[in-house]
Amino acid sequence: MFKAASPIGVKDVARLLSDRKSQGKRTSLFLGSRAGGLFGNQTFYDYIKGYSLRNFENLPEIEKFQEGYRILKEHFQEEEMREILTESLKRIDYREEDELLAGLVKVGLFDAIISTNIDSLLEDTFVLKGMRKPRDYVVLNGIDNNRGRLHLNADCCTVLKILGDLGSLNYRIPVDDFSLDTNRLLKKFLKGVLTRDILVLGYDPLWDKNLESAFFTREGFCYVGEVLPPQNSKIAQTLDKSNGKYLVGLSYKRFTRELYSTMIGKPLRQKVRKTAPLPMTASLTTAELLNKKRQKIFVSYSHKDAHYLERFKTHMAPYLRNEQDLLELWDDSKIQGGQKWDEKIKAALATTKVAVLLISANFFASDYIAEQELPPLLKAAEAEEITILPVILGHSSFRNSPLYAYLAMNDISLPLSEMEEHEQDSVWNKTKE
Repeated sequence: MFKAASPIGVKDVARLLSDRKSQGKRTSLFLGSRAGGLFGNQTFYDYIKGYSLRNFENLPEIEKFQEGYRILKEHFQEEEMREILTESLKRIDYREEDELLAGLVKVGLFDAIISTNIDSLLEDTFVLKGMRKPRDYVVLNGIDNNRGRLHLNADCCTVLKILGDLGSLNYRIPVDDFSLDTNRLLKKFLKGVLTRDILVLGYDPLWDKNLESAFFTREGFCYVGEVLPPQNSKIAQTLDKSNGKYLVGLSYKRFTRELYSTMIGKPLRQKVRKTAPLPMTASLTTAELLNKKRQKIFVSYSHKDAHYLERFKTHMAPYLRNEQDLLELWDDSKIQGGQKWDEKIKAALATTKVAVLLISANFFASDYIAEQELPPLLKAAEAEEITILPVILGHSSFRNSPLYAYLAMNDISLPLSEMEEHEQDSVWNKTKE
């Protein structure tokens, strides 16, 4: 198939990465759709297989994935696709491959990651591994303007999510057709990154086809995947013209495990921490909530942080208006004069389905929160009866508390108190959903 490109093994890839690092060079990593949370996702396949005219269950994994692309594109509207993607991705709590890749990033092998995936699995794992923004990494949303921000950082890894992020609701549906020519700033940045030494991992010629124009011929091009790219594809042509290297027969999961074992040592699986869910969709707000009288969204906060609560309630108002028979946002301002506030709070806690915790130093300084609110919430969460959603308002002892087991809605190192108003609104919007 190739005239100039040649095959290599995992040890060869490890040697290339190690040599580049010792020479002061680092490698750009292109993470394609087969490295994302939809590939091999049974929930996703369950949604779309009924629309397939093929014997779906007997298809090879790659063909299932590509059949899913065609079905999404041909049979679903944007809102329906959003629901399918959300429901499919929210069920993933942990993937070893993301943890291993985070370990490789921590030792400085990659200074840029270009991803076509709209899930936040990798970024969530960075947080779980103790990596912090902007010390260890920064994340750029390819849908944003990013003027003045699209550049590599000398001291950390730049993660560019070309199609945006589903959790923030600022994203592009993966099956939508688009051209990089419509965003010259983004195309210029990609050209600068992808003409350097690059490792392409998890590329899918159908899901990632809109990005083919970003690949340019140069030495240092390395491709890893289950199979070779189609012969007539731009990426195959680039691989050959660049005298590139290729390794086939390995998935993202298997390759990261073998590369990590070769370069760092045998990976040890760590205890899985609970992660915050992606946006709630229509099917959950009806099918799962109708069997109960009323579900409370309990907000635990310090009165010194009441202005943050008011902003959250503003974001929640339109959503609750549509779900007024199913959901109730509850905080202690609901307690009327003359009522026994302690009994009311305990009653609200007993009927809570989601607990939004506004985390700050004030929050942890409250004896009532520590002694009366957190114990029943943590007990119910441990029994998987409720969902806990911490929102980080300011720097605090969050890392040293039991709440650290629940992934916050915003990065621990960037609390709301240090954000611009529009950035705070993005966090509230994500929490609302």
